[in-house]
Amino acid sequence: MKGRWVKIVGFTFLLMGLTLNAKAMGPGMGGGSMGRPCSPMMGMAAPGGQLPFDHAKMQKFYQDTQQLRAKIWQIKDELRMLYLQATPDWKAISQKRSELIGLVTELQKKAFEMGIPFSPMRGMGKGCGCGMMF
Repeated sequence: MKGRWVKIVGFTFLLMGLTLNAKAMGPGMGGGSMGRPCSPMMGMAAPGGQLPFDHAKMQKFYQDTQQLRAKIWQIKDELRMLYLQATPDWKAISQKRSELIGLVTELQKKAFEMGIPFSPMRGMGKGCGCGMMF
């Protein structure tokens, strides 16, 4: 009798674990938003299998925007410190956020001008839509 209960309880936990796992994966084929499978290069390859940008262009973009990206990280750190204060200064936070948005927009504009695919909050390429900010 005791062995039967152990099997029933074990099967119940197994079933619950599979159900929770399936629910966490999302609808459809699982892993990813809207039922799409998650792949690191999904949406980036052109029909010929080539990436839609070349590495020389990317290197030039990174060199040209090095100071701008450093400024973005500096603003993000300052913004983080403003949020962590005991009594946050919401006016200063608002100003830092608008400054950060302006810098990110400038980075996006430069990427567009150079013909580099750049999407907000995700960097280069479209990505697969998994995780935060999909």
